[in-house]
Amino acid sequence: MHRKKYAHIPAGPYSASLKVTDYEDAANYTNYYEFSTNKKDSTVLAKKLKTSPWNVTVEGEAEKNRCI
Repeated sequence: MHRKKYAHIPAGPYSASLKVTDYEDAANYTNYYEFSTNKKDSTVLAKKLKTSPWNVTVEGEAEKNRCI
């Protein structure tokens, strides 16, 4: 069971009364067009994607160019 981390924070005037997304749905979400045009296949294909080590470069109009 996942603890409601922000349960003590009151709802604001623009808060939506929507059901919280199930953990399994959120944990297995992919932007499926990057892997396949089929939503079911994309989750399987995405598991093979190596995301570490990756570098992100911030440059251009940034105050300080850097590679993270």
